[in-house]
This record gives sequence, C-alpha cells and structure tokens, in this order.
Amino acid sequence: MKIKHIITIYAALTAISTNVDAQDAAMLQAYRRQVEAYSHDVKAATHALEVYKENAAAAKADFKPKITGNADAKYTGNPLELNIALPSTYGGRSYTFSGRNTKYGASLTMAQPIYTGGLLKASYGKAKAESENAAFEKKRITNNLIYQADLYIKPIRHTGTM
Repeated sequence: MKIKHIITIYAALTAISTNVDAQDAAMLQAYRRQVEAYSHDVKAATHALEVYKENAAAAKADFKPKITGNADAKYTGNPLELNIALPSTYGGRSYTFSGRNTKYGASLTMAQPIYTGGLLKASYGKAKAESENAAFEKKRITNNLIYQADLYIKPIRHTGTM
C-alpha cells in the first residue's frame, strides 16, 4: 500500500516538473524567436542570401537565348523638302522631293552564346557556391545569436526573476 502512495506521489511530482519544464521550453523558444526577429545581423544575412540567390538565377538564365526588341516612332512635324534644278534634263526642269511626317522602325534580336570557353558554367557554379555560402553564413549568425540569448537567459531562468 505504501509503495502505491509513493509511486503516486512520484508520478505527480514528475508531472508537475514536466509541466514546468515544458513551460520553460515554450518561453525559451518564444524568446529565441523574438531575439531572431529583432536582430539586424540576421536581417542583413537574409538580404545577402536573397541577393546571392538572385545572382545564381541570373547566371542560370545566361544558358538560354536572349531575345530583345526595340521599336521607334517619330513625328517630324514639317517634312524635309529638297528642290533640285537639273540643267541637263529636259529644259532645265526643277525636281522636288519631300519627306514624310512620321518615321518609324522596329527591330528584334535573338542571341545565343555558342562557345564561351566554359565561362557560363563557371559563373553559374560560382554564383551557386556563393548562394550556399550565404545560407551557411545566415545559419551561423542565427546559431551564434541563439547561443548568446541562451547564455543571457540561463541566469535569469535559475533565479526565477523572469
């Protein structure tokens, strides 16, 4: 009978301590998220990671053909006129040439690099490696920040002043 009471008391104390530990863990996770959300270093590392990912995407796009187009239209107002008197023609007649009021044009260009000596592949590999390094750097900064937060919060948790 006494063993039953001892086991019941032990189970109750274990449940209470587990509940307190779970609350501490939840508060610690919330504190870590706040510290990470307010860190300027993490924000800068995230921005750098996004830049390097965009560079990798641009380097990958260099493998595909590029199509560019251009269009132009101009209104000249008063068109140009040219009057020429040619004496060698029938009786020295005068000829008149006049331009048009509008000028327009369009162009379409498609370019595909055929041989670049491995430049495209090397630049894509470099951009991809820089993107991976930026991801590792962001993770390192985040881990260091969380470690510093844990060092700061540990004395507060044990004294109970939180």
